[in-house]
Amino acid sequence: MKHFSSLKILLGIILLLSCSKPSNETLQFSDNVKLEIDTVLVDSQGEALFLNWNLQNASLSTDSKYLYNLNITETSLEKIDLDDLQFVNKII
Repeated sequence: MKHFSSLKILLGIILLLSCSKPSNETLQFSDNVKLEIDTVLVDSQGEALFLNWNLQNASLSTDSKYLYNLNITETSLEKIDLDDLQFVNKII
C-alpha cells in the first residue's frame, strides 16, 4: 500500500507540471543556419526505386537537375529528373 500512495503522489506532481503554462521561449543557435524540408512526388515510370536507406546513397548532379540514386541491391544507378519529377533511366 505504501507504493500505491507514492505512485499517487508522483502522478499528482506530473499532472501539476503538465498543466502549467507553455513556455514561449525561443532558442536561437545561429543566424546563419537555415533548415528547409521539401517533399516531392516523383513519377517512377513503374520502376521500383531504391529508397531503403532514405537516399543516403544519392547525389545531385552539378547543375542540380538530376538526382542519382545508387541501388546497392541491383548494383545500378537510378537517374531522376528533378525538373520534370520523373524517373529517367537506370544505369547498370
